[in-house]
Amino acid sequence: MPRKRSQVTIPEELATTFATSERCPSRESVRTIDLTGTLKTIRSRVRENCPQSPGVYSLINSENQIVYVGMSVSLANRLQTYFTQKRARRRESRIRRAAVRLIWQPLDHGLIARIRERELIRKFRPLMNVIGHPTQLKTGYVVAIDHPVGGFEFVEELRGRYQGIWGPIPFNQWSRDATEELNLHFQLRDCPKSTVLYFSGQPTPEAPSTPCLRADLGTCLSPCIGKCSKTAYLRAFKRARSFLNGSAEDVTAEIETQMREAAGEKNFETAARLRDRMKAFRYLNDRLRRFHDWTNRANFVYRFTSEIDSQPRWLVVSRGVIHQLIDEPSSVEQAMGILNPLNSSRTRHSKPTRPNEQLRPGDFETARILFRWFRQFPKEKTSRLSYSAALRLIKRRRAD
Repeated sequence: MPRKRSQVTIPEELATTFATSERCPSRESVRTIDLTGTLKTIRSRVRENCPQSPGVYSLINSENQIVYVGMSVSLANRLQTYFTQKRARRRESRIRRAAVRLIWQPLDHGLIARIRERELIRKFRPLMNVIGHPTQLKTGYVVAIDHPVGGFEFVEELRGRYQGIWGPIPFNQWSRDATEELNLHFQLRDCPKSTVLYFSGQPTPEAPSTPCLRADLGTCLSPCIGKCSKTAYLRAFKRARSFLNGSAEDVTAEIETQMREAAGEKNFETAARLRDRMKAFRYLNDRLRRFHDWTNRANFVYRFTSEIDSQPRWLVVSRGVIHQLIDEPSSVEQAMGILNPLNSSRTRHSKPTRPNEQLRPGDFETARILFRWFRQFPKEKTSRLSYSAALRLIKRRRAD
């Protein structure tokens, strides 16, 4: 018997929503076909209607819900794999059986297709997608508490003001543990802001009580009972900030020395605790350097040729986030109108402290894709221009 699918009518709103993009708008319209008829006839319709260019696609069930979102550098070739009877295509067959309609949109470049795929997954949350699903990738921030004598916390959402923000980084137990180890190593407080502080040399109650276990264990400088001066506490806080900003070698070397000394004294419990701390610090530093630092430096124009109409395009990136996808400017004035405001913004936000200056979770995923793209295809770095180099390119072309 021929394998058929019942025809349904998809609301126009779904196609419009599918085509809408905050980061990478496309000039190409969305196309759809019903999955009716045999697999052979469906493959034939795909070959006739779908281009070989990069793009994104989705399969929709009878309830007008998007069940799967994907991308490909060659849409026609990829989509035909869903309508074969090969045993090697079991996953594609399972997705196809849940769908009654196919929708796709051509895009200018493979990188754009990757970014659009993750954007659509975050928007629609398809049941059959795993990679890129919001429930699979949560992000958080290491923040310095907004207090004259504060410590550090790991939060999922930014609310209010902070002395400093580092991230986003993956929201998981490792990141939480690393932030806790940060307070422990530098002996910074993690008690409520309302705790009354009595620094050394200041008047204290006649019999100040030890407020918590950390004070007893000596893992906190204990400014609440006058065990340290304000200067000493702020010095430790500054060292912790330096670690988060990239000066990690001295801290990890210090922990490693302490670990070896503890092991030499056969204090293996202490050595194991220091080993776990060093692992946590290396994990935190690696995540911060990989994305936090890269996004702050990622201010460039990625120049490429569209695979749809062979015209030059600019992907303008500011602090790791796609600012615009545009045709290559035809004049210096047009290019300056786009790039000069971003230069000013980059200088102003070089040390972000407010939530609205930070990456959103979706922007974090975009930064990850950009970062991986240029690592996977290092030759593409030659097409990555600084803002000033992009302006010089337009000037030379005008002069010619």
